[in-house]
Amino acid sequence: MWRASPHLRNLFLVIAVAPTLFQQLVDYDEPFSNFFEPIVLRELTSEAVEELLRRRAEVEGRQEFLEKFDTLSPKIRTVTHLTGGNPRLFLTLYQIMTEAEITDIADAVTEVLDELTPYLQA
Repeated sequence: MWRASPHLRNLFLVIAVAPTLFQQLVDYDEPFSNFFEPIVLRELTSEAVEELLRRRAEVEGRQEFLEKFDTLSPKIRTVTHLTGGNPRLFLTLYQIMTEAEITDIADAVTEVLDELTPYLQA
């Protein structure tokens, strides 16, 4: 996640997300060099992922998901380990699990990876 550097905060605020630092942000010859202040998002723990998914389901009123949450907890821990705690992957997985009614976590992970393949390749 990025936010505007301190010297620009009074003018406007720009928030952007990028999976890596790219040349236009770090090369001093580029116009956006030093424009953003990098904030590195650390990987989430299993407990943090469970809290994130539970809170999201509560906000959205996904009662069915909340009712089966305890049975999903071991699967969530497994996927946390496999994905390295990537929040974007988990929110995509959550969306698939709540909208597509997929009960098999392996199918859900496969679908997430299929959806994110272009992003991961880039």
